[in-house]
Amino acid sequence: GIQITVPSTQTPEVLDVRVHRTNCLTGVDIVERDDAIRLTSPPRTAFDLASILDPDALGSVFEQLIDERKW
Repeated sequence: GIQITVPSTQTPEVLDVRVHRTNCLTGVDIVERDDAIRLTSPPRTAFDLASILDPDALGSVFEQLIDERKW
């Protein structure tokens, strides 16, 4: 499903979207696509995935980041 991360001061209510709140979301953690959609940067996304992926899957994510030079 769709998941979003927002500053802890925001309280969006979006149907069928899991909302995560953080106190540590800075400008360096955010990238914007050409169509103006804002996303967490690849390194921040990998960091956030670390708590839910098993070690093999997380290793695969980091290998892809390194291969694509997205750090």
